[in-house]
Amino acid sequence: LGYVLKYAGFPRKSVSPDDVRKFILSRRRSIPELTLFHDEDLDISWKDILKKDGTSDIELEERIEQGKMLDLTTKAFKDKELLLIEAPTGVGKTFAYGIPSIITSIQTGKPVYISTNTKTLQDQIFEKDIPAMRTLCKAQGIEDFSVTKVKGRSNYLSLFLFFEYLESDIREEIEYTVIAKLLFWLTKTEYGELDEISWYGQEYSIIDKLRSNDRRVLIPENPYRKEEFLYRVRQDAKTANIIIINHALLLSETTEEMPSKILPDIKLLVIDEVHNLEAVATDALKYVTALSDIETALAGIDLIIKRQKSKPTPELFIFPEFRDVSESIVLNFGMVFDVLYRYLAFRVPQSGDNKYNQTLLEPNFFKQEGVIGIHRILDALSDRIHELITHLYGAPEALYVQMDRQIMTLEGGLRVLQSICREQEKDIIKVIAMKNGEVSASITPIHVGKVLDGRLYHTLDACIATSATLSVHGDFSYIEKSLSMQSFSKHMLASDFDYASQALLFIPSDIGDIKNTLDRERIHDFIGDILSVVRGRT
Repeated sequence: LGYVLKYAGFPRKSVSPDDVRKFILSRRRSIPELTLFHDEDLDISWKDILKKDGTSDIELEERIEQGKMLDLTTKAFKDKELLLIEAPTGVGKTFAYGIPSIITSIQTGKPVYISTNTKTLQDQIFEKDIPAMRTLCKAQGIEDFSVTKVKGRSNYLSLFLFFEYLESDIREEIEYTVIAKLLFWLTKTEYGELDEISWYGQEYSIIDKLRSNDRRVLIPENPYRKEEFLYRVRQDAKTANIIIINHALLLSETTEEMPSKILPDIKLLVIDEVHNLEAVATDALKYVTALSDIETALAGIDLIIKRQKSKPTPELFIFPEFRDVSESIVLNFGMVFDVLYRYLAFRVPQSGDNKYNQTLLEPNFFKQEGVIGIHRILDALSDRIHELITHLYGAPEALYVQMDRQIMTLEGGLRVLQSICREQEKDIIKVIAMKNGEVSASITPIHVGKVLDGRLYHTLDACIATSATLSVHGDFSYIEKSLSMQSFSKHMLASDFDYASQALLFIPSDIGDIKNTLDRERIHDFIGDILSVVRGRT
């Protein structure tokens, strides 16, 4: 560790974990807090900001369809509408929803959330599009507005967990490699997003232990709470005009029951690339459990209880019955998975070559041998999990929150198996799968749109959902049905893009086969002509 720190700029060779903490905290960049800009008397429109008057260095071009989208978006925010817009390539939809979002937030004093499909697009809007909009706004007298980007908890390193890891029994070379990367990076990073670094193979298993999913990251007992990257983005989200998020975070914040959320209430929302929302929602609302998940969760609880003995604590938590209770839980889970495995084997004959098999759970499952008694097993399992959690609840709060993820895994696993084995549940897709010799069970809502309608759309004041492709032959029926967007008004824009004069890539479809001798001569001539036209710039 001393060797690594020496090259990271630490002045001494002999170091302690406390030295590391002080060094890292002293090198952290000081980032000013955001301020929500609010001016209800602001009298400006998108036309003022995007007019071509030479006051801005940014070169603007007039786009008729973009102007229509700017008007629609502005009206939707003002009149509190739900709006679905198909905006083809070339419309410039990022500016068409971005400029009205900025104006609306400043005039109302309320944040506007912009949700994108990927973290890459999230970064692009934050790092490229927003600075351009800021330049245009400043040219027309809007002094400033605040913007932040927020990603899911697992994207951020936790300083608390990192420092705790430094005090653990580090032995493997791969562990020192990860620590070295993090130490260099921590002196430079602004946002603490772990995907700023490239990780390989086994490094991921170490990094997964240091992500900010752990509830201890934000509790007051964390001595580094206000230094945590997650704490900072959560504070920024409380005071920003524009908050750029991604669909996965949007859905986890609005559709999942979480003990502590990152974002304040979402009332004004833009959903970009909305055609991807169904797939992301399906993934977010899918719950999977396997016996290994249960065993890992129980092993984690056991380790947390044992680890407290190695640290001075005013109140030692003792659970002498833990082993018996956990063995009973594993046994009951195992018996249910045995029944599911027999059904899978009945539906999909197993072979030595098949490493992965899966089947939908059909009504004939409930006629299989052993299924009748499965509810008694589930009742016993429910009682044992309740007994476990009740006893754990008696632990000191600082200890209990460490077990939060493990407890959620146990409760979630029980819910999945109860839904799988409940015959009257018709609105979910039930799947039993086997991968590498282990059986898993999963449940997914058939109609994710209904969940979105109830838990998201109806909680909003205004929403603008847009994408380049939403209709089929001018008909929005598919997207309307799949995402339950019947209450949204629909608009279809044409493209301002002139493919003949503006396209940068052409792919000829009739050039022939280079393996054919006759075609090859034509291809050579064609390439020669192209090179002469572009003057070698290729």
